[in-house]
Amino acid sequence: MQSPIDINEETIRLEKIPFPKVRYEGTEISTVENNGWSILFHCKGKNQIITDKKVYDLNQFHFHSQSEHTFNGKRYPLEMHLVHQAENGNFLVLAILFSVGKPNSEFQDNFWSTLPSIDEKKTYGMKIDLLKLIDLEEGFFKYDGSLTTPPYTEGVTWIIQNKLQTISETQVKRYREIFLKETYREIQTVHPNSVTFAFKDGREPISNGRGCLTLHSPTILS
Repeated sequence: MQSPIDINEETIRLEKIPFPKVRYEGTEISTVENNGWSILFHCKGKNQIITDKKVYDLNQFHFHSQSEHTFNGKRYPLEMHLVHQAENGNFLVLAILFSVGKPNSEFQDNFWSTLPSIDEKKTYGMKIDLLKLIDLEEGFFKYDGSLTTPPYTEGVTWIIQNKLQTISETQVKRYREIFLKETYREIQTVHPNSVTFAFKDGREPISNGRGCLTLHSPTILS
């Protein structure tokens, strides 16, 4: 199946599955690359996600604006992809969506001020605490999809965090000023019940009968 997709009640199946283990011990951004469709922040440090008996190491993270995945047809202003890879070459992408609100402390002015121009690569050397952005306690969506950029390789494990993070309009604008265009891929065909929504006891989502699930705010399903 290709990514990204729209996630709604028809595509979701509710299931209690093991939560992935997130082991991030500190991230240093080594180089930053602008390839024309996004800014790639290449990372150093021992940062891993362990799931399905595989260990995935963080390679890089990047953003898309507006969001690539939609929820009941709604796009969010920013989507962050943390791209991990296992020893066998398989990819896992942890996606975090942002709504406009208070500024995000991990993306202050110095984060955006020296980003490279298109087709440029720079040495960075900045540290970032990605654990402040990762929170799977409110559940997550999981499905098998693809990369959202060429060559659109399939067999990618997607984990989409249900809890939204916030970012200010100014911070979104700083990113969008680099490209002056949308940087998301169009929604791809999705099959019914192909997305697992994983949740913990006492945090089961409730249908409101209007094609939307309600969980604990602020979340994608609200």
